[in-house]
Amino acid sequence: GKGGVGKTTTSAALAVACAEAGHNTLLVSTDPAHSLGDALDVELSGGAVARVEGIVGASLYAVEVEVDEAVQEFKRLVGGVADGGAAKSEGGLGLSDFADLFDAVPPGVDELVALAKLVRLARRDELGMHFDRVIVDTAPTGHTLRLLTYPDFLDRFIERLLAIRKRFDAASSVFDGAGALLGKAFGGDGKPSDAQATQGKAVAALVDFQAQMQDLQALLHDEDMTEFCIVTIPTGLAIAESERLLLALEAEGIAVRRAVLNRLINEEQAEQGDGGYLTRLSKGQLECRTELADLAERCDVTITEVPLFDMEVRAPPGLRAMGSAMFDGDAKA
Repeated sequence: GKGGVGKTTTSAALAVACAEAGHNTLLVSTDPAHSLGDALDVELSGGAVARVEGIVGASLYAVEVEVDEAVQEFKRLVGGVADGGAAKSEGGLGLSDFADLFDAVPPGVDELVALAKLVRLARRDELGMHFDRVIVDTAPTGHTLRLLTYPDFLDRFIERLLAIRKRFDAASSVFDGAGALLGKAFGGDGKPSDAQATQGKAVAALVDFQAQMQDLQALLHDEDMTEFCIVTIPTGLAIAESERLLLALEAEGIAVRRAVLNRLINEEQAEQGDGGYLTRLSKGQLECRTELADLAERCDVTITEVPLFDMEVRAPPGLRAMGSAMFDGDAKA
């Protein structure tokens, strides 16, 4: 959803509800501007997975993925495949140009690379534990929409880079082979050089990353495994942006079954306003609620309404209260 609608708090409340319903849960932030640790009242700096204390039921773990670190790792993979080729070919095959493409990372790619890394860790059990639920707190709508288009882009990018690397290797193999034969004739062992071995490892690592990207793409489109939950508030701008996101997700074939509408003023709060600010705000919210309800009916989406709390929602006790309001005490599904 739009920035400032309560995505992080909603994600955290959902995670607490899932864990206390008996599901081992991992809560992940891929937003470059992390605030998950603040919402949970847990220290999450450094990118390490941390257990959230105060949860009754199953376990809840959280992590703020260091997106810059993940992108740097990807750059190193690309640079490793390009190394050597650019120097030997004087740029003729364009390997260095491919590596330079990621000097300035397009918005959304950082989140995607971080998410792909998370999928790899979770599927290989490298986190050291099994999770029944993985909840991802994403960046605002613009990042999310771009994230949906980038798996194919990066897959094609890697495919092209590997093809160019293969062409270069084929072109240079004649000279390398001749050199190896001459070296063997003069007492060498004819084995691949250290540089060739390093290149082979770099290519293998990039192929592995490509497989991660393909796994992520498949996972995002698997409606039995993944669904997006749109978070919004009852304002015209937020509802309009949520509509764009919902229609874009629908066009991509990605499951959306629920939208969370935060900060609703109830009748009691409106009456306490004595015709002032809260009363006027409540009347404005009614129109937005109707607009969202019409959209949800067209797209077969369930709306979960969350009231405006009169205090800051954070740490397990506050998040538990919000989760109860969201699910009426039932988050077992």
